[in-house]
Formats: sequence, C-alpha cells, structure tokens
Amino acid sequence: MAWTEMSGKVANEYDQSLRATYERQSFLRIDDFLPAELHNSILKEVNDNASLFETHLKEPRGPLETVASSDPRIPKMHMEAENFIRDSLFSYCYRLIQLMNMPRSGPTVEMIKDKFHKANLRRIASLTGHNIDKTLFVGISRHLPGDFLGPHRDLVHTNDKERFTAFNYCLDRPANSGDLVYLEQDGSERAVVMKPNSLSLFDLKRSGVHYVRPASSDKPYRTSIVGFLCKGLETQAPVSSEREPATTK
Repeated sequence: MAWTEMSGKVANEYDQSLRATYERQSFLRIDDFLPAELHNSILKEVNDNASLFETHLKEPRGPLETVASSDPRIPKMHMEAENFIRDSLFSYCYRLIQLMNMPRSGPTVEMIKDKFHKANLRRIASLTGHNIDKTLFVGISRHLPGDFLGPHRDLVHTNDKERFTAFNYCLDRPANSGDLVYLEQDGSERAVVMKPNSLSLFDLKRSGVHYVRPASSDKPYRTSIVGFLCKGLETQAPVSSEREPATTK
C-alpha cells in the first residue's frame, strides 16, 4: 500500500518507525510514497515534456547560470566533475523544469496540490518533529550523463523563511550512479540511495556537506521533484539560490 493511502492504526504504526529513523539518522526514505499508477503517470508526463528542461551550470568561482544544452563548457565540466568533488569546489551541471511550466491540469501539478498540502503536509511534518507549514518547490531535476552536483550545504535561513527539511521525491534513476553522498565529520562518506517512487527527507539543521555523484550513461536518467519544507514562507515561487559552498575555496 502506498504511504499516502495509509490511514488509521496502520499509518500510525508505520509513521512511528519512520519518525524514530529520522530522529536517529536525520534522514529517512519513504518507499512506495504514491500509488504506482500515479507515480507512473507523473514520470510519463515529465518524459513527455523533456523539452522544458533547462540546463543549470555553475563553474567553480563562477556565477549561477542557465545555459543552452549545447554550451561548450558542459563537456568540460563533465570531464572535471570528479576533480571538483575531490577538491570541494562548489560547481554543478544538471537540468531543471520549473513547476510553473508543467501542464496545470496534469498529474504532476495535481499531485503536488494534493499530497504536499493540508493533511498530507501535516503528516509529513510530523515525521520530522518540526513546525512546518509550507512547501517550497525548487522544481523537477534531471541528471543527464556526466551531470553532477558538487559539495555544498543547503541554506537553512533566508530573508523570509526558515527551512527545516529538504525533500527529494525520486521519479527514476539509473541503477549504479547518481547517488547522493554525505561527508561525515570523521571524513567518511555515506551514500544515500534513492529509489523510484520514494520520498527522502533530510534534516537541514543536522545534515552537513553533500554532493551528487556524476551520472553514468545508463538510462533511466536520475529524475526527482525537489524542494524544502519551511516555516514562514509566503509564496511558492521558485528559488534562485538554495545552496552555499561547502568551503571558501
């Protein structure tokens, strides 16, 4: 049974175990978040609208940019990705669809209106122990072969909101690449494996530096709906900068 379809004693007992996991690890993954039919229809809609993806690129020490998919810097960024990650240089190359550009009556927008608002949002918030009342959607991200996200921290405080939890609803991913990796204080790495139709939650106040490994050439592409659970947000407008460098290099 999908998590969003659970109710009563079944939901309470399952959520209790999820809450304990989040408290212990500052992270949890809810498998089978949506009914399979709804998940499949959202993924199909995203694939059918792949032309809406824009390429987001940031070179080390460079500005955040939206560039053409043919930009000659992209293959160079792909070639240097492992070096950027090794040297903790904040940089990235990935694709993004702003949710405002998706069909207004399609399953993606309808799911967001239903599953991330009111009772469902309160239920998600209860797993984190935070006083959350709004959702900030960054968009639908996709990592094509070579795409990556260098070491960074997600911003917690901005001018008009306090972000408590980052979320990633995984639509699809290749089998052996594109993992999210957290750098532990002892220097070790902890890989977080996403699964299609899973919702992952990350506590921003306790989570540290992390990065996304370069995507392989394998299909399906790593595709997720990403954003933040917040307090004090007045609108759901897309954000222009949701990250900060891991270091001052």
